Amino acid sequence: MILATSTARISLLVTVLASSVCSGVAFLPPCAKAVSQAGMTPRLHATDAAATATEAPAQPSPAHIKGCLFDMDGTLVDSDELHFEAYRDIILEMRPDHNGGKPIDKAWYKEWMSGNSNAVITARLFPDMPLAQQEEMWDRKEALYRRISTAMAPLPGLARLLEWCDLEDDDKARIATIIVTNAPRLDARHTMEVLGIHERFGNTVVIGAECARAKPHPEPYLEGLRRLGLAARDCIAFEDSLNGCRSATAAGLFTVGVTTGLDEAALRGAGAGVCIADFTDERLWALLGAQMIFADVK
Repeated sequence: MILATSTARISLLVTVLASSVCSGVAFLPPCAKAVSQAGMTPRLHATDAAATATEAPAQPSPAHIKGCLFDMDGTLVDSDELHFEAYRDIILEMRPDHNGGKPIDKAWYKEWMSGNSNAVITARLFPDMPLAQQEEMWDRKEALYRRISTAMAPLPGLARLLEWCDLEDDDKARIATIIVTNAPRLDARHTMEVLGIHERFGNTVVIGAECARAKPHPEPYLEGLRRLGLAARDCIAFEDSLNGCRSATAAGLFTVGVTTGLDEAALRGAGAGVCIADFTDERLWALLGAQMIFADVK
């Protein structure tokens, strides 16, 4: 593998990211600390989904990128199909009369559920369901997802992109990284462990439900920027969903749309400035001001 910056070509050794469990204390952003200390779990309102309903134009790309903020599901890993299967089976099990007794299909899932937090999903679908039953549905869905998602692989090129972020030389400073996700913390940890990136990201994860408002509100990305100590104009975000693109764009971030589940037109309509198929896409490396040649993709 060869990485070429604007003035130098640098050979990098291929590294294997080992899967390991980090024993660090889970991060709770300030917006959730008071609630957590009181022994309560933050809940979201269905109206949060419309918080940034107005489509916004893409933000300008940074002149010098200092930080990368990553969504997780559908971005670091193509896990949407597994989440769909888990939701489909649990809804049919707990609400057999829903949708006329028929399982939800993928198109319906993408329209109503993909990219939303569990709280928003259940508030939309089952507004009369008692909170305790909603929580049971979330817990059972996430437990099923974890059981069926033990063989996931990172999106192609992720390991190389993280190598590039860590690279420091005369022409490039190290790029800070963080994950910003609407996934519950247990799922986020599980996914990072399966992908072998928990050691890297374990204590640098923003969970939407631990903020006052999850995506599509910009708060999770604003919290991510606060954690990195960087301005939005100096960073880029990676997202695969409409709500994620809206959240990142509203936070002032140039957003890279990842087309694992939606096409370019949809993601650009939600604010993505450029779209890529995965992290080997030459459009990404052109944006980064580097050229990556993949001898073997990981």
